[in-house]
Amino acid sequence: MVHVTEPTSAVPPNPASRALPPDPATPRLPPDPVKFDAPRNVMARRRGLEQPYITGGDDPDLEATLAAERPYLRILVWMVAVIVIGGFVLGFIGAILGVPIT
Repeated sequence: MVHVTEPTSAVPPNPASRALPPDPATPRLPPDPVKFDAPRNVMARRRGLEQPYITGGDDPDLEATLAAERPYLRILVWMVAVIVIGGFVLGFIGAILGVPIT
């Protein structure tokens, strides 16, 4: 038989307190002053975020990326058009054949 006891404190445990302590064998990197003063980090600190660094970043060659992604946008638009038109065609065929919609 398992004996269950009630918690002794009325305050729920803090989930952050269950985090593992940092490994002393892992060396800590020194802060990077260039990244600290980057516009994204300054904005993050102004907003009161926990960490001054927002993951992600700006595309260094945005024009080349947009040019490379343009064919995928065209393919996406065509796929959506085919699906929508296909639905209408199947609906008309079903209506002509008298297929009940249930």
